[in-house]
Amino acid sequence: MSDATVVSINIAAGPDPIFEALTAPEHLTGWFAERAEVDMSRGVFAFWGKHTPGTPGQDPGQRLLHQAPGRELSFEWPLSGSITKVIVSLQPASGGTLLTVRHENPPKRAGGTSSLADFWCLTLQNLRAWVEEGAVASRPDFTLAPADEVRLAIETTASPETVFNGLLDPAQLNRWMAVSARVEPVIGGEYSMGWDESGGHPLKILELVPASRLSYSWADAGEQDTVVTWELDGSEGATRITLVHSGFDGRKPHGEYYSGWADFLVRLKYLSEQGDTWRGPVVVSVGSA
Repeated sequence: MSDATVVSINIAAGPDPIFEALTAPEHLTGWFAERAEVDMSRGVFAFWGKHTPGTPGQDPGQRLLHQAPGRELSFEWPLSGSITKVIVSLQPASGGTLLTVRHENPPKRAGGTSSLADFWCLTLQNLRAWVEEGAVASRPDFTLAPADEVRLAIETTASPETVFNGLLDPAQLNRWMAVSARVEPVIGGEYSMGWDESGGHPLKILELVPASRLSYSWADAGEQDTVVTWELDGSEGATRITLVHSGFDGRKPHGEYYSGWADFLVRLKYLSEQGDTWRGPVVVSVGSA
């Protein structure tokens, strides 16, 4: 069996409108790609532009492999020197549809993304929002030049206090970001996601201003610590959430963290707005990262 990254999500809609969102160009350009050309009768399924990794120009090289309306879509996607295969399956589930993406033969680096799992988690959240609400929260830009920091922002209808609780309450952190969170809400206190520490992970709180600002140190194996800062600016019943991961000093390309933080920012937005009803995408398995 080939190496594969598998991600699933529940969508409150039937399989048919979801399949239309997956295959109609006017939908694809709303939630997925900057440009799309689709003619299922001729086997044409192409997308390109800044919102999808490795597809800057108008000859992206995708090839439709199979379609079963309302059930399955599969296509080849040349990515970072590899011919990858994407299989999207739809299964009726309680209250809607379970959508699963299986991305086979993933490259070691997908056009600057930290992993295909991050990309698909963000992408499937955008698909769900598009089908359910007709709008998306945030679309990635893979044409951004490498930088010494990652800076992302998003708007939410939740209050700063609600968002800040999502950043500090271990029970909430475990729903959208952490595995087994441990938080000491004081300057110098522990801030841990319970992740495998062979990769990047938070360490301790550096700044703490209730409902306004949280900074913590971030460790990468064998490298100087960096800093992650969340800033909350609330006005007129909404909150602007800004995430800044700084201090790389040219040691890492922009894309090392870009997709991961974009995914987490969208998760925090919807968790804050939907509360106990929110369910995030599920990473079933991860191939080579």
